[in-house]
Amino acid sequence: EVIISGSETGMIEEMITGADEPFYNYFKIERLKPFDRETSIRFLDEGLRGKCRELYGEAYEITGGIPAWLNLAGLVFERECSIKAFLEDPNIEVELRKDLEGLTRNEIRVLRGLARGEKLGEIRVPNKYRVVKALRNRGLVEKTNDEYRIVDPILSFYLRKSESGRVGG
Repeated sequence: EVIISGSETGMIEEMITGADEPFYNYFKIERLKPFDRETSIRFLDEGLRGKCRELYGEAYEITGGIPAWLNLAGLVFERECSIKAFLEDPNIEVELRKDLEGLTRNEIRVLRGLARGEKLGEIRVPNKYRVVKALRNRGLVEKTNDEYRIVDPILSFYLRKSESGRVGG
């Protein structure tokens, strides 16, 4: 058995599902989803042994159940029972900068528009669908029921918060 994983899910999917691609129909695609609310709360509760329990629900809402963010929240809660301390943790900015590194101005504009809740049709950038395809290939945006959205709720939060389009800026 062979498992291939990566964060640039769109590129991986294209390699596996594109008829002209070398791995066409060679692998089965299994997407790992974020934890649901119950699993997220149990994850935090078991790791923290009940410490900061009153914050688990809010941590789930903020992280969308993404295990890496829940893990970071748990590490912060070990030091301080504070959502604010979690959102201000420097590791968040480090990770988000990696996600945004190398994006074009138009890709940032699309992400900021989606973060503000705009529909793709409302966002004014040239070659909009090429831009969205690049964002999908990087695993930053997904299409659900004909709507595009940012996959990572923490990234969306920070893009709404920042005026310049840069995390922390």
